[in-house]
Amino acid sequence: METTHTEVKQETPSTEDVQTQTINDDVKSEQIPYARFKKEIARGKELQSQLEGLQAQISDANEQKLISEGKKDEVITTQKEKIAQLTETAEIGLKFMQEEKDRWLDKIPEEKRELWSKADLSLIREYVEDRESIKKVSVDNSMGGMTNTSFKDKKASDMVKDGKSDPAQWKAFLSNFKS
Repeated sequence: METTHTEVKQETPSTEDVQTQTINDDVKSEQIPYARFKKEIARGKELQSQLEGLQAQISDANEQKLISEGKKDEVITTQKEKIAQLTETAEIGLKFMQEEKDRWLDKIPEEKRELWSKADLSLIREYVEDRESIKKVSVDNSMGGMTNTSFKDKKASDMVKDGKSDPAQWKAFLSNFKS
């Protein structure tokens, strides 16, 4: 019995192939399925709301403790500081909204501004965007109100005398004017 040995030549991957494979594996290992991602985002939002609730409870408990200890003036001072901060933030927000509303109102014709000035900002914005999206259609009166300007220079009087009696030429001429 004679044994034959067959040599098999194996191809070794190039360094570029190995690097590409490594990069692809790294990218795949960092990917998160959307369902899990969505679940984790919802969980994070839930935990954030719980944290805010607990912080509010701690703040209320501290206020109650100070009141029971007879330190109402400190609680009142703290509350006034919070009110001042919130009032400042609210004024900034209202100023921004009014500027935004004025900016959108400037895009409305003057005769309609007073009416629209009483409307909500989102309604004004929607109206202006709809108004701007409508394209103006111009009518060319030189051709009896036709808007197709590619045949502007073609007139029936320019047809060759022999062509005026040819129904095929009239058909071709008139088909240019169909909308």
